[in-house]
Amino acid sequence: MSLLRALIVSGGLLVGTAAATGTASAQSTYPTTRQSITISDPTAFPGQELTATATDLDPGTSATGTLNSTPIALGTKIVPASGTVSFSFRVPSDFVGAHSVTIQGTRNGAPITLNVPFTVAATDGGTGGTGGTGTQPRGNLVRTGAGSTLPLGQAGIALLAIGGGAVCVAKRRRRVAAPTA
Repeated sequence: MSLLRALIVSGGLLVGTAAATGTASAQSTYPTTRQSITISDPTAFPGQELTATATDLDPGTSATGTLNSTPIALGTKIVPASGTVSFSFRVPSDFVGAHSVTIQGTRNGAPITLNVPFTVAATDGGTGGTGGTGTQPRGNLVRTGAGSTLPLGQAGIALLAIGGGAVCVAKRRRRVAAPTA
């Protein structure tokens, strides 16, 4: 029975380690706070309002935003004391596919160019239902917020629970089967 317990515990530890490693590696691939540019929705559709935000810029300097693919100037702003500047825009109706927003500014006295990609999905051209706008992306599923490491973590927790239950059952069987002197 100890071999079974060792296998179950090892399997649980392996899955738990894989879940933790998957989370850690996913976090390590994200840029540090020094990259500091985000977009409100990385998968957009024509006509949608988006906002690109750059942080950690030098206050009092100017920042310029550009919507790329076919360059469209988003304007120039003075960076406030917070060091954060945002550029909002409506996705043009003829934009479909991969695009990006570039914000050029100053960080630590040196020019910096920050770029954030986003994808524009085609629309189905329908009405979107009663009172709809006709801007529902074609072929995209609704995002539910479940991350890619969530199922692995859940499997790890389940295996640990099963392993713990097996250990308890094995101990109980030993107690019942043990001869009393």
